[in-house]
Amino acid sequence: MRASVVIPAYNEGRVIDRCLRRLADESDVKVVVAANGCTDDTVERARHHAVEVVEVKPASKIAALNAGDERAGDVFPRLYLDADIDLEPGALEAIVSALTATADPAVAMPRLRFDVDESSWLVRSFYRVYTKLPYLSEGLVGAGCYAVNSAGRARWGAFPDIVADDLFVQGKFARAERLTADAACVAYAPRRFEALVKVRTRTYHGNRQAAARGLGGEMTSTSGGSMKALVRLVAVRPWLAPDAFVYALINIIARRRAVRMADDAPWLTDSSSRS
Repeated sequence: MRASVVIPAYNEGRVIDRCLRRLADESDVKVVVAANGCTDDTVERARHHAVEVVEVKPASKIAALNAGDERAGDVFPRLYLDADIDLEPGALEAIVSALTATADPAVAMPRLRFDVDESSWLVRSFYRVYTKLPYLSEGLVGAGCYAVNSAGRARWGAFPDIVADDLFVQGKFARAERLTADAACVAYAPRRFEALVKVRTRTYHGNRQAAARGLGGEMTSTSGGSMKALVRLVAVRPWLAPDAFVYALINIIARRRAVRMADDAPWLTDSSSRS
């Protein structure tokens, strides 16, 4: 086996076929679907594909990641892929190539593209700004798709029980160790305003949780930097000012909601983009 893919899946029956079909043409790749606490047909659908399926009782992404790691064994590089993320053609090969080109610890991710075709105008407004901020191009680890080589995976043991697994992993690597593969993956944007607020609230909650437990590594709060970047963006492209207002408003609402959330609050899932 030249690579492994771990897919944590909680009630992803509506999208798991689409995700696995994208991997169907990949030869010599070990794909593990770690179904956690599913009450739908995720497991049955996954078993129709040429993949390994491991079932985890608790509805926990972290439990799924750890179970998937165990089943994938020592097959590296390893891609961690959310079931609602689609790899574009050639993406896995590009990621594997980037990671096998070095013996040093490394984490890699493809470029991220958001599909907003089914989203409301408010959600599209948010992403018109979000996709132009430097955060997405400065060694981002996350958005449901990242991979490590064997030396990189040796940086930590089991995944800790936090929401922001991507932030945790990003904190394990210096900026020079974060590689962007010459390929892309597609994330489906929420369709409605409230669903987007839910996604952003989960992000802020995860960041706060990781920081409180000292699990963010070198990562720190980026609120101040994001605001400066937003101001610079509007200064250069003043026609984006209305979109910047929407972007700021959604983040303010989400940040306030995250502050009120308990540390062990349930996972916030956007079901609007899963179809």
